[in-house]
Amino acid sequence: MAANGQILFGPGSKVWQKGGWRPIGRLIVRGGLVADIVPEQPSFAVSEVGQVAGGRKVYVFPGLIDAHQHVGEEPKPQEFGIAGPQDSDEEVLNRTVRNLKDALTVGVTTVLDMGSFGSRMLRVRWELGQQIECKRLPRLLTVGGYLTRKGGHAAASGICVKYGEIEKCVSFMLEEGADAIKIMNDPVVFSAEEISAAVGVAHKRGKLVHVHAFTDRAAHVALDGRADVIEHAGAWAQTTLEEVAKTQTCVVPTFIAALDTVCDIDGAMNQYLFNEVDTATFLDWYRAECDVVPRLWASGIKIASGTDAGFPGTKCNSLYRELMALRLLGIPMSDVLRFATEEAASAVGLEKKVGSLDVGYSADFIVLESDPLEVPNTLGRPIETWVEGEKAL
Repeated sequence: MAANGQILFGPGSKVWQKGGWRPIGRLIVRGGLVADIVPEQPSFAVSEVGQVAGGRKVYVFPGLIDAHQHVGEEPKPQEFGIAGPQDSDEEVLNRTVRNLKDALTVGVTTVLDMGSFGSRMLRVRWELGQQIECKRLPRLLTVGGYLTRKGGHAAASGICVKYGEIEKCVSFMLEEGADAIKIMNDPVVFSAEEISAAVGVAHKRGKLVHVHAFTDRAAHVALDGRADVIEHAGAWAQTTLEEVAKTQTCVVPTFIAALDTVCDIDGAMNQYLFNEVDTATFLDWYRAECDVVPRLWASGIKIASGTDAGFPGTKCNSLYRELMALRLLGIPMSDVLRFATEEAASAVGLEKKVGSLDVGYSADFIVLESDPLEVPNTLGRPIETWVEGEKAL
């Protein structure tokens, strides 16, 4: 049952709304949604959902959004492996729950899963919804399975599309319950016309199309095909960035995954990189992202936060590290926070539901000790995390 009642905040508490801090004394919740935000403390007894942080002064920020994870995968190096037929749905479900709980610890309240083996995440997501104890986890969206083609990226684990059948495959995935469509197109195996056809089918159902594109050529094909979101980024020419900005196409850089391949803190890549060619490829990816991400921002391109968690070495609690890495690349903290809220909400197709604490939006928020604009690392240790008006952590 969705939460109803009033959430109480201590004197001096502030809430982030419309790009600034405003006083908050009570947050009124109806059906898990924000019904009102009242600056004053109640002067009489009220029906409480709960009191935040023992009544002390806090900073209330919208729940964060990770627009690119693989929650069915195992990011731990000793157990890494793409979730394939050898893993039961129960194993993938348990792994998904663990990963979502990890994401919750850094204030993530919405996750877009970018797929595992085949379309099994649709079944896993359904099973997750049947478990009462899983109600207080981040909201889980999923593409189900990513579309690829023989000779394309992740062909062994994706859904291979025959020529002339992309519209049929997109329709099937959406009928099965996919929240978005992901197309693997680097190396380029789908034409701009095919991507455009996929976009046409998806848009008729109110869904977005995400295209995996590292190279400059792949980015151009995605742009020519009117893709909504480009996943990752690489050695893109300035003219490509200008075209991305012109079309208002969103980009999810997943910088932290590139950084993790180079740092290899947990030794994950020792099991994943089998030769010097692989090592050089990932070094090139990291160097390209170090160059292109600041240029994405400087070009006025819409950027949404995502981690590629589930990739070896990148855990599902990595969003905080992603945001701090973007800040270290020279992007202002105010913009970094926007990437993880408003822009990410738009990238996952929920811009009218999450990413803000306005009336009518989901009552998803994190409770912080300090102002993250002044003390950025407070973002990595939320006091509490609330989802749909219920305390999840």
